[in-house]
Amino acid sequence: MQANKLRAGVANGLAAARLHGKACAMLCATAEQVLHCKAAGVEIIAYSSDSEVLHRAYAGALASIRA
Repeated sequence: MQANKLRAGVANGLAAARLHGKACAMLCATAEQVLHCKAAGVEIIAYSSDSEVLHRAYAGALASIRA
């Protein structure tokens, strides 16, 4: 269900950008999202964010500490 909503959102954003002659940019949280956006024709793709990178790093560190 979430994947369908994401695909619809990407399609809507891309269509709106093209309608107005603008580049379409997307912020993706997963490699799967990046691949979908690339295949859909998104021109600018940002993978992850500062807070997501920090969250993953701390989660990995905590997992090691708790093990």
